[in-house]
Amino acid sequence: MKLAFLILAHQSPEILKRLVHALDDPRFDVFVHLDKKADAASFCFEDYHLRYSKLTILPKRYDAYWGGLPMTKAMLALYQYAFDKGDYAAFVMLSGEDYPVRSNDEIYQRITESPYELIRGVNLPSLNHVTGYWLWPLRRKRVIFFLRKALSKCGIQKKPYVIIDHKKWSICKASQWHALSRGCVAHILATVKRHPSLLRYFKYSFSADSLLFSTILLNSPEFKTKMVLHDQMDDTKFRRRPVLHYLKYREQSGSSVEIFDEKEFDAIRASDKLFVRKVRVGKSDKLLDLIDGTRQSALPADTE
Repeated sequence: MKLAFLILAHQSPEILKRLVHALDDPRFDVFVHLDKKADAASFCFEDYHLRYSKLTILPKRYDAYWGGLPMTKAMLALYQYAFDKGDYAAFVMLSGEDYPVRSNDEIYQRITESPYELIRGVNLPSLNHVTGYWLWPLRRKRVIFFLRKALSKCGIQKKPYVIIDHKKWSICKASQWHALSRGCVAHILATVKRHPSLLRYFKYSFSADSLLFSTILLNSPEFKTKMVLHDQMDDTKFRRRPVLHYLKYREQSGSSVEIFDEKEFDAIRASDKLFVRKVRVGKSDKLLDLIDGTRQSALPADTE
């Protein structure tokens, strides 16, 4: 019973290589989607030389800009590709700037033995990011902002729900980074294929990657009760409670994630998280060395 790690990468080739090698384990395979804007040659995938895991680079690349639907399509492509390639027990969605905090043994055990889908979802208490038209293809935030305001004043907005099988599905939100069972991923892929109106609805939503999957799961009688803490909470508290990752948002921006260095090591290790987000070469090198020192002692015997 193996796990598939699905990685969305767009920069930091050194970090991605270190991440993939940290996950090199007989129980893991790795699938990478490289952003279409990235220089593929700089990642040097031919030099990875993994001992145990199989590394697959998705042949189709999306221009996965932040906030837009192509990011969600890249995630769906990762899920579909990995689902078709192997009988994986679970699928773990990561960023190319994540890093494992726990040993591979503990990561494997906690994901495979969890009675829940490791994704935290909530019904959205505020629908501003859903009903408004975020014209992401324009790529200019200021233009998007003013056009969205103009459309709103004219009463041109989407419904705060989507109709699926003659039922109103409430719009929900969840972390982009999560771990889902094979049955859960099968349900998501089948739902998207059966109801293309879902992607049409989220085409001009803000951050569709955090809306589509949770909307499908929290409107599913089967999977709604299997999600972690699917309770009502305000958006500020919600996004600061990820299931898998240790992360912090920058106070001055409210949306950008902190880049960690070694000063955060003790807090990271004291948490119950499996991964840290995010890390960068030049700032996080010592932190990653400290993390590797604690992970090495707990590696399974057959991977040492």
